Amino acid sequence: MQEMMDKDWVWLHGSTLEYQQKALKFVHTAERNLGYPARMFCPCKDCRNMSHQDGSTIFEHLVTKGMDLSYRMKPCWTKHGEKKETNEMLGSETASDETYNLFKAAYFMDGGLSQAIPIDEPTSRNSDDEFMKKLEEAQTPLYPGCETYTKLLAIVDLYGLKGRSGISSKFFNELLSIIQRMLPKENVLPDSVASIKRFFKRFNMGYEKIHACVNDCCLFRKEYADLDNCPKCGASRWKTNMRTNQIRQFIWV
Repeated sequence: MQEMMDKDWVWLHGSTLEYQQKALKFVHTAERNLGYPARMFCPCKDCRNMSHQDGSTIFEHLVTKGMDLSYRMKPCWTKHGEKKETNEMLGSETASDETYNLFKAAYFMDGGLSQAIPIDEPTSRNSDDEFMKKLEEAQTPLYPGCETYTKLLAIVDLYGLKGRSGISSKFFNELLSIIQRMLPKENVLPDSVASIKRFFKRFNMGYEKIHACVNDCCLFRKEYADLDNCPKCGASRWKTNMRTNQIRQFIWV
Protein backbone atom coordinates (compact mmCIF):
# COMPACT_ATOMS: atom_id res chain seq x y z
CA MET A 1 0.00 0.00 0.00
CA GLN A 2 1.41 3.38 -1.04
CA GLU A 3 2.15 5.94 1.66
CA MET A 4 1.09 9.57 1.31
CA MET A 5 3.95 12.00 1.82
CA ASP A 6 4.35 15.08 3.98
CA LYS A 7 4.98 18.05 1.67
CA ASP A 8 5.43 21.04 3.97
CA TRP A 9 9.16 20.40 4.47
CA VAL A 10 10.03 21.34 0.88
CA TRP A 11 9.56 25.02 1.73
CA LEU A 12 12.15 24.93 4.53
CA HIS A 13 15.81 25.85 4.03
CA GLY A 14 17.95 22.90 3.00
CA SER A 15 20.39 23.49 5.84
CA THR A 16 17.81 22.90 8.57
CA LEU A 17 17.69 19.63 10.45
CA GLU A 18 13.94 19.26 9.84
CA TYR A 19 14.39 19.63 6.08
CA GLN A 20 17.16 17.04 5.98
CA GLN A 21 15.28 14.56 8.16
CA LYS A 22 12.14 14.83 6.04
CA ALA A 23 14.08 14.73 2.79
CA LEU A 24 15.58 11.43 3.94
CA LYS A 25 12.12 10.19 4.92
CA PHE A 26 10.86 11.18 1.46
CA VAL A 27 13.57 9.06 -0.17
CA HIS A 28 12.83 6.05 2.05
CA THR A 29 9.06 6.36 1.50
CA ALA A 30 9.51 6.64 -2.26
CA GLU A 31 11.71 3.54 -2.23
CA ARG A 32 9.03 1.59 -0.36
CA ASN A 33 6.27 2.87 -2.63
CA LEU A 34 8.19 1.86 -5.75
CA GLY A 35 9.35 -1.54 -4.51
CA TYR A 36 12.93 -0.60 -3.62
CA PRO A 37 14.34 0.11 -7.10
CA ALA A 38 18.08 0.72 -7.52
CA ARG A 39 17.40 4.16 -9.02
CA MET A 40 14.44 6.57 -9.05
CA PHE A 41 13.52 9.86 -10.67
CA CYS A 42 15.36 12.69 -8.94
CA PRO A 43 13.04 15.68 -8.29
CA CYS A 44 15.79 18.24 -7.61
CA LYS A 45 15.95 21.57 -9.44
CA ASP A 46 18.56 20.27 -11.88
CA CYS A 47 17.30 16.74 -12.60
CA ARG A 48 13.60 17.72 -12.58
CA ASN A 49 12.41 14.11 -12.68
CA MET A 50 14.10 13.60 -16.03
CA SER A 51 17.02 11.46 -14.82
CA HIS A 52 17.31 8.51 -12.45
CA GLN A 53 19.57 8.54 -9.39
CA ASP A 54 20.15 6.25 -6.44
CA GLY A 55 18.56 7.16 -3.11
CA SER A 56 21.66 8.69 -1.53
CA THR A 57 22.24 10.94 -4.55
CA ILE A 58 18.62 12.08 -4.53
CA PHE A 59 18.93 12.98 -0.86
CA GLU A 60 22.15 14.91 -1.55
CA HIS A 61 20.55 16.77 -4.46
CA LEU A 62 17.49 17.71 -2.41
CA VAL A 63 19.66 19.13 0.37
CA THR A 64 22.09 21.03 -1.86
CA LYS A 65 19.82 22.05 -4.75
CA GLY A 66 16.25 21.84 -3.42
CA MET A 67 13.20 20.32 -5.07
CA ASP A 68 11.96 21.54 -8.44
CA LEU A 69 9.29 24.19 -7.83
CA SER A 70 6.73 22.74 -10.23
CA TYR A 71 6.98 19.33 -8.55
CA ARG A 72 6.81 20.63 -5.00
CA MET A 73 3.54 22.39 -5.87
CA LYS A 74 1.88 19.23 -7.18
CA PRO A 75 -0.77 17.76 -4.85
CA CYS A 76 0.38 14.23 -5.65
CA TRP A 77 3.96 13.06 -6.23
CA THR A 78 3.17 10.30 -8.72
CA LYS A 79 6.80 9.95 -9.81
CA HIS A 80 7.54 8.61 -6.34
CA GLY A 81 4.71 6.19 -5.85
CA GLU A 82 1.81 8.33 -4.66
CA LYS A 83 -1.51 7.36 -6.21
CA LYS A 84 -4.27 9.93 -6.67
CA GLU A 85 -6.93 7.34 -6.06
CA THR A 86 -5.51 6.48 -2.64
CA ASN A 87 -6.91 9.72 -1.30
CA GLU A 88 -10.17 11.05 -2.71
CA MET A 89 -9.39 14.43 -1.21
CA LEU A 90 -6.63 14.79 -3.81
CA GLY A 91 -9.04 14.46 -6.72
CA SER A 92 -8.60 18.15 -7.38
CA GLU A 93 -7.00 21.06 -5.61
CA THR A 94 -9.33 23.61 -4.11
CA ALA A 95 -8.82 27.30 -4.80
CA SER A 96 -7.64 27.61 -1.20
CA ASP A 97 -4.97 24.92 -1.67
CA GLU A 98 -3.74 26.49 -4.89
CA THR A 99 -3.61 29.94 -3.31
CA TYR A 100 -1.60 28.53 -0.41
CA ASN A 101 0.95 27.00 -2.79
CA LEU A 102 1.20 30.13 -4.94
CA PHE A 103 1.61 32.36 -1.93
CA LYS A 104 4.25 30.15 -0.34
CA ALA A 105 6.18 30.11 -3.60
CA ALA A 106 6.13 33.91 -3.80
CA TYR A 107 6.73 34.59 -0.12
CA PHE A 108 9.41 32.04 0.70
CA MET A 109 11.29 31.81 -2.60
CA ASP A 110 13.57 34.01 -4.73
CA GLY A 111 14.54 36.75 -2.33
CA GLY A 112 11.69 36.17 0.09
CA LEU A 113 11.66 35.09 3.69
CA SER A 114 14.01 32.12 3.30
CA GLN A 115 16.82 34.36 2.06
CA ALA A 116 16.07 37.25 4.39
CA ILE A 117 16.55 35.14 7.53
CA PRO A 118 20.08 33.86 8.30
CA ILE A 119 20.12 30.08 8.18
CA ASP A 120 21.82 29.78 11.56
CA GLU A 121 18.99 31.61 13.31
CA PRO A 122 15.59 30.04 14.09
CA THR A 123 12.57 31.41 12.26
CA SER A 124 10.66 33.74 14.56
CA ARG A 125 7.06 33.23 15.53
CA ASN A 126 6.37 36.74 14.23
CA SER A 127 7.40 35.65 10.73
CA ASP A 128 4.94 32.77 10.86
CA ASP A 129 2.17 35.06 12.10
CA GLU A 130 2.93 37.60 9.37
CA PHE A 131 2.78 34.90 6.71
CA MET A 132 -0.56 33.57 7.98
CA LYS A 133 -2.12 37.05 8.10
CA LYS A 134 -1.07 37.77 4.53
CA LEU A 135 -2.18 34.32 3.45
CA GLU A 136 -5.62 34.94 4.94
CA GLU A 137 -6.01 38.11 2.88
CA ALA A 138 -4.74 36.37 -0.26
CA GLN A 139 -7.30 33.60 0.27
CA THR A 140 -10.25 35.99 0.35
CA PRO A 141 -12.88 34.62 -2.09
CA LEU A 142 -13.19 36.70 -5.24
CA TYR A 143 -16.75 37.41 -4.08
CA PRO A 144 -18.83 35.99 -1.21
CA GLY A 145 -19.60 32.35 -1.90
CA CYS A 146 -17.08 31.97 -4.74
CA GLU A 147 -15.42 28.54 -4.56
CA THR A 148 -13.28 28.64 -7.70
CA TYR A 149 -11.28 31.84 -7.34
CA THR A 150 -9.56 33.72 -4.54
CA LYS A 151 -8.32 37.27 -4.84
CA LEU A 152 -4.76 36.08 -5.43
CA LEU A 153 -5.70 33.44 -8.01
CA ALA A 154 -7.78 35.94 -9.98
CA ILE A 155 -4.93 38.45 -10.01
CA VAL A 156 -2.34 35.85 -11.01
CA ASP A 157 -4.47 34.48 -13.86
CA LEU A 158 -5.51 37.85 -15.25
CA TYR A 159 -2.14 39.56 -14.88
CA GLY A 160 -0.43 36.54 -16.40
CA LEU A 161 -2.79 36.85 -19.37
CA LYS A 162 -1.80 40.49 -19.73
CA GLY A 163 1.86 39.57 -19.86
CA ARG A 164 1.43 36.72 -22.34
CA SER A 165 -0.82 38.69 -24.69
CA GLY A 166 1.11 41.95 -24.51
CA ILE A 167 -2.02 44.10 -24.12
CA SER A 168 -1.55 47.63 -22.86
CA SER A 169 -2.28 48.73 -19.31
CA LYS A 170 -5.05 51.00 -20.60
CA PHE A 171 -6.81 48.10 -22.35
CA PHE A 172 -6.26 45.84 -19.34
CA ASN A 173 -7.85 48.42 -17.04
CA GLU A 174 -10.90 48.48 -19.31
CA LEU A 175 -11.03 44.68 -19.20
CA LEU A 176 -10.91 44.71 -15.39
CA SER A 177 -13.74 47.23 -15.34
CA ILE A 178 -15.91 45.01 -17.55
CA ILE A 179 -15.19 41.92 -15.46
CA GLN A 180 -16.01 43.80 -12.27
CA ARG A 181 -19.42 44.75 -13.67
CA MET A 182 -20.05 41.07 -14.44
CA LEU A 183 -19.27 40.02 -10.88
CA PRO A 184 -21.34 40.59 -7.73
CA LYS A 185 -20.86 44.04 -6.21
CA GLU A 186 -19.00 42.59 -3.22
CA ASN A 187 -16.12 41.33 -5.39
CA VAL A 188 -12.50 42.09 -4.42
CA LEU A 189 -11.01 42.17 -7.93
CA PRO A 190 -8.59 45.12 -8.32
CA ASP A 191 -9.76 47.80 -10.74
CA SER A 192 -6.44 48.71 -12.35
CA VAL A 193 -2.86 47.70 -13.05
CA ALA A 194 -1.77 50.16 -10.38
CA SER A 195 -3.96 48.39 -7.80
CA ILE A 196 -2.48 45.03 -8.75
CA LYS A 197 1.05 46.36 -8.39
CA ARG A 198 0.19 47.73 -4.95
CA PHE A 199 -1.18 44.30 -4.03
CA PHE A 200 2.03 42.58 -5.12
CA LYS A 201 4.16 45.12 -3.28
CA ARG A 202 2.14 44.74 -0.08
CA PHE A 203 2.65 40.99 -0.17
CA ASN A 204 6.37 41.21 -0.95
CA MET A 205 5.73 39.44 -4.24
CA GLY A 206 7.19 42.10 -6.48
CA TYR A 207 6.37 42.76 -10.10
CA GLU A 208 9.73 42.72 -11.85
CA LYS A 209 9.50 42.39 -15.63
CA ILE A 210 11.00 39.09 -16.73
CA HIS A 211 11.47 37.67 -20.22
CA ALA A 212 9.45 34.52 -20.90
CA CYS A 213 9.47 31.84 -23.58
CA VAL A 214 6.82 32.45 -26.22
CA ASN A 215 5.58 28.90 -25.58
CA ASP A 216 5.41 29.44 -21.80
CA CYS A 217 8.15 26.84 -21.18
CA CYS A 218 10.32 28.91 -18.86
CA LEU A 219 11.26 32.33 -17.55
CA PHE A 220 14.62 33.76 -18.61
CA ARG A 221 15.94 34.28 -15.08
CA LYS A 222 18.51 32.76 -12.75
CA GLU A 223 20.43 30.10 -14.74
CA TYR A 224 18.51 31.06 -17.90
CA ALA A 225 19.05 34.82 -17.57
CA ASP A 226 21.73 35.05 -20.30
CA LEU A 227 20.21 32.61 -22.80
CA ASP A 228 18.91 33.73 -26.20
CA ASN A 229 16.82 30.60 -26.77
CA CYS A 230 14.48 28.55 -24.60
CA PRO A 231 16.40 25.61 -23.06
CA LYS A 232 13.34 23.38 -23.48
CA CYS A 233 11.81 24.08 -26.90
CA GLY A 234 14.58 26.12 -28.52
CA ALA A 235 12.34 29.10 -29.34
CA SER A 236 14.07 32.46 -29.63
CA ARG A 237 13.91 34.78 -26.68
CA TRP A 238 13.42 37.70 -29.05
CA LYS A 239 10.64 38.76 -31.38
CA THR A 240 11.06 40.73 -34.61
CA ASN A 241 8.67 43.58 -35.37
CA MET A 242 7.57 42.81 -38.95
CA ARG A 243 6.89 46.48 -39.73
CA THR A 244 10.21 47.93 -38.57
CA ASN A 245 12.33 44.73 -38.78
CA GLN A 246 13.61 45.57 -35.31
CA ILE A 247 14.10 42.95 -32.64
CA ARG A 248 12.25 43.57 -29.40
CA GLN A 249 12.09 41.69 -26.14
CA PHE A 250 9.41 39.24 -25.13
CA ILE A 251 8.38 40.43 -21.68
CA TRP A 252 6.43 38.70 -18.94
CA VAL A 253 5.05 41.17 -16.41
